[in-house]
Amino acid sequence: MQSLLATLLVTLGVSAATILQKGSSLHRGSSVHSPSAVHSTSTVHTSALAHKFSSAVAYCYSQPRQGGCCLRLTESVPNLGICNFNNLISSVRLTGFWMFYENSDYNALPGRIYYGYGEDVSFTLPLAYRNIVSSVQVITDSMTMADNFIYFFEGPSCTLQSHKMKTSEASFGSLSNKFSSILLIGKRPWTLYTEENFRGRHVCVYPNIQYFAMHHQTSYVHHHESHQFGASSSSNYSVGIYTNMTMLGFDTTIIKSCKMGCFSKSNAEGGKLFLDGAVDNGGWGSLM
Repeated sequence: MQSLLATLLVTLGVSAATILQKGSSLHRGSSVHSPSAVHSTSTVHTSALAHKFSSAVAYCYSQPRQGGCCLRLTESVPNLGICNFNNLISSVRLTGFWMFYENSDYNALPGRIYYGYGEDVSFTLPLAYRNIVSSVQVITDSMTMADNFIYFFEGPSCTLQSHKMKTSEASFGSLSNKFSSILLIGKRPWTLYTEENFRGRHVCVYPNIQYFAMHHQTSYVHHHESHQFGASSSSNYSVGIYTNMTMLGFDTTIIKSCKMGCFSKSNAEGGKLFLDGAVDNGGWGSLM
């Protein structure tokens, strides 16, 4: 369904995927230019992007530091070949939480993963992640410091389809045996249970991503975010990623219910993940 939608968007010129060139309007609802245009060397000037966005949007650029041709996304695209932008992304400006996968269908085949989140955040991908992205998934429509969500992915390391939980869920029903990894957004922990109705074995999961200024030097920032390197130990957003269900410490990988808040004496031993970069309004890093 998503592939068909993306095809229609490119064909009909509606706003979910927009290819932009020098001089193009960068406002919501811009029409799609000829797909072959993404292979040109024209430059999109970031001054035209001075406004911020209240909902998810990702401007994906073919050159570092938000240069070159630009693809504007407002929803997930399982195959960037549809937009003639496969293996072209080098830098990004985004609002929301977005994941960038080396392979189509959100890494239906194993591959590298990069992610970014926040409000109006710009970054250049490290060399190993440039010009490899084949699919993009938007995880949340916006990022606010009041958000508290948990996402369950059908694949390890936040791959394949995601399922969002905004509140406590007494039963996942038929989804219980499909979850393979977890993403948290927000400062509050969640309690996961092996049985329905908040029963069985239980464990708490917490945000586990940190940023240390000297951890990576491979990504860099530009223009309005150039102040960030070494200036902040973390962003204002709390995020947690558990790349597989064995990190929960259960003898089963099946989770049947969840509750917002911590109601267990056991905490998942997820370790800590490190961002490549962070600013007050967001962060970015790699999973594989």
